[in-house]
Amino acid sequence: MNRRIYKNFSLLLCMLLLAGIVIHPASAYAAQQCTLSVTIPVKQHFTVPLNASVEYRLTSKTAGEPMPQGTGEDGCHFSITGDGTDDFEITYHETGIYTYEISQVSGGSDGTYTNDTEVYTVELFVKNKGEDALTYDIILMDHAGEKVKDISFVCQTAVQETTAVKTGDSADGMFYICAAAASFVLFIRLSQMKIYKRNK
Repeated sequence: MNRRIYKNFSLLLCMLLLAGIVIHPASAYAAQQCTLSVTIPVKQHFTVPLNASVEYRLTSKTAGEPMPQGTGEDGCHFSITGDGTDDFEITYHETGIYTYEISQVSGGSDGTYTNDTEVYTVELFVKNKGEDALTYDIILMDHAGEKVKDISFVCQTAVQETTAVKTGDSADGMFYICAAAASFVLFIRLSQMKIYKRNK
């Protein structure tokens, strides 16, 4: 009887140990599969309003880092038209430090505006939030390494010179023409009156 109890106890202990071996890796794997989506906005402004489309490129500083969907071999490309804001979203599944660069890559070839040559750096610090969640801190920097509040590109719009007609100048010119015409008519009329008096 005691032998049977001992045998059953040993079997139960083995089952518990086996269950622990199976459960713990599964729990650890589940913890590693936390998902965090980060959205980063990009602003665009023209010094003079212009409905032009400007292309941007986002690249990672380290190979294999998470990137937005649709990313190609040379990075993630997107466009913004006129004054506005667009954003890109990146999904993370594990902690780490991720670094990216974003810049304008085309536009202004027709001479209507000049591209902003600024290159921004994005540093994302993804960390654990409890046992089953992720959170992050973000640092944005310009090309000089100075921290900035947002990613904002300013395109210099080309201003075409135009010759404006001043209303006041036109009015003054018309006044002098009318005055000259009236003087001429008056001169003719006076001349006619003198001739008439002589003949009379």
